[in-house]
Amino acid sequence: MQWHLVSKYLYVLRLCFDVRSLVRAQSRRVDVILAFSANDNYRLGLGVTMLSASFAAAKKDTLIYFHLLCLADEAVGCRNFAERMQIPRVEIRLSRRISSVVNTQRKNIHVSSRHNLMHHLDFADLFPNLDRAIILDTDVLVTTDLFELDNECGPFANLNDCTSPSKQLCVSAGRTRFHYHAYYKCRAIKPKHNFFGVGIHISNLEAFRHCRRRQQMLNFLEDQTCGKKITGTKMLYNLIFDESMIANVSERWNTTPDLQQGENCISGIIHFSGLRKKPWDLSTTNVSNAATATCLHQWRTYARNVEVRLL
Repeated sequence: MQWHLVSKYLYVLRLCFDVRSLVRAQSRRVDVILAFSANDNYRLGLGVTMLSASFAAAKKDTLIYFHLLCLADEAVGCRNFAERMQIPRVEIRLSRRISSVVNTQRKNIHVSSRHNLMHHLDFADLFPNLDRAIILDTDVLVTTDLFELDNECGPFANLNDCTSPSKQLCVSAGRTRFHYHAYYKCRAIKPKHNFFGVGIHISNLEAFRHCRRRQQMLNFLEDQTCGKKITGTKMLYNLIFDESMIANVSERWNTTPDLQQGENCISGIIHFSGLRKKPWDLSTTNVSNAATATCLHQWRTYARNVEVRLL
């Protein structure tokens, strides 16, 4: 009889522990939006991004919910990818509007990729249940728990007026070496803020929907004068969002591998941007910078794991 009571007590204790663990994990939830591409190289990069983010989060008991955007004509490949990667908490949504936009406005639009458009224009509407999310490119290596990035951004304030100063984006410009003056050809005035990239940022999705940012960007694309000068979604974001709507997070969340300290590769997010080739095209044998070689080695370690899963 006493043993029965002890067993019941131990069972209740274990149940309480499991509930506490679940509550703690839910309090460390992070939502990440990514774009799928059927291209083998970009698919490999997507796998590395998801796997490295999951590994970094697991050390801190953070739950990452991945939300994949897929073009309708790549739906089968997208679902197969998600199944083979065997990563939990993956949601898939199909974009059916971007292709029609590109086809209709092809003469005016000079945007390099419909995946790029889908990733940065469609995400808020396709995930109406989300009010905020981290938007990531697929040429990154995540080395730190993304909850720290989300926490550093902090809460978004309630939006009363779409034009009034209010934090709608958290960005990390990183230490890049680009010159983006050409991106402002659509405006006759000098930009009031430094150019920011959108490959890694946190978005207030509720404000994005409420302020109809997608339609504002499409209006720029359809403009006869401006449309042909737009070379990517980065320019669209810089035309729409001014400095009063942007908050900065640490540079470590968007830094290139060649700018790491010494031979280490420990920044929050390593972004393989600004290099002549993407990580899947680079070889450690022809990389002169020691830090880049270290980061590339880490990237390739994850890539081999992804390749095995996708066989």
